[in-house]
Amino acid sequence: MKIAIVGCGFVADYYLTTLPFHPQLELAGVTDQNKERLQNFAQFHSVQTYDSLKNLLEDDEVDIVLNLTNPRSHYEVSKAALMAGKHVF
Repeated sequence: MKIAIVGCGFVADYYLTTLPFHPQLELAGVTDQNKERLQNFAQFHSVQTYDSLKNLLEDDEVDIVLNLTNPRSHYEVSKAALMAGKHVF
């Protein structure tokens, strides 16, 4: 299954360090509202990026959205992902 991460803070670092233990999951890419944090994260981990949540949700390859945003944004991001037909974690 392909996953995508929304929110590139320190919690996302933990997820990427454990991702190799789950070979059934493949990271499609990441996004963050803070473009500097997004680019730094993507460069450090050598991962693909989406320039917006909208573009991430439009990717038919993404099965699961990992919502690692600030708790104030959880509802908005989770609702958008569910409305786009994605699973949310």
